[in-house]
Amino acid sequence: MATVMISKGLINEVTSAVSLLYSEALQEANKVPPHWFDTIYNLLLPADIQKKMSELPPLFFRYAPSVSVFTNSYGVICLENKQRLLLPWSLDSNISGLMHSTSIIQSLQLNEQDPRWSSFLREAKERNDKIASVRLQTSEAVNNARELLNQFGSLGPALKAWPPLWDLLSENTKNRHKQKVVIKKKKEVNLPDNMDDLTTKLTVNRMTQE
Repeated sequence: MATVMISKGLINEVTSAVSLLYSEALQEANKVPPHWFDTIYNLLLPADIQKKMSELPPLFFRYAPSVSVFTNSYGVICLENKQRLLLPWSLDSNISGLMHSTSIIQSLQLNEQDPRWSSFLREAKERNDKIASVRLQTSEAVNNARELLNQFGSLGPALKAWPPLWDLLSENTKNRHKQKVVIKKKKEVNLPDNMDDLTTKLTVNRMTQE
């Protein structure tokens, strides 16, 4: 086996592979429940308002393919309007439960003190907690892998200490590690016949100096 030194590049290779292991779980945690837009819409516009809207021509409203909901506690949540529901040209904070009246319906800042949002905010917290948990697991795994590699100068001993490390290596690194090292045979040295005299002279000379 060839000696593969543990370099900064190799550590980055392994830690990137570790992060990739958790990427699917992070994507899953980041998913926005599909019913959230409808939930926000129905809380934003109570049933009596929606009834009045249904009695008016569509030109009084507009369509937004998505809406960004701003919360102080859980950041920005982008919601897709898959039902193609229409929204008013402006929203009154006294009716809608928003922090401010707005005509920019693509960006809505919730008034989190309004009790209508309590159930939604609870679900948003659960989603955020899942995201935070996966990120923490990823960070710990990356740090553990880095700490392991920093204990060794070359790859071989690290693999002996923790064999699963092999699955985190690129094909190029695996091939380098598996490469056979050809040890050259030492060339045989044939001393000339007259070297005996020189050897004797050097020995006598050393003894004389002593």
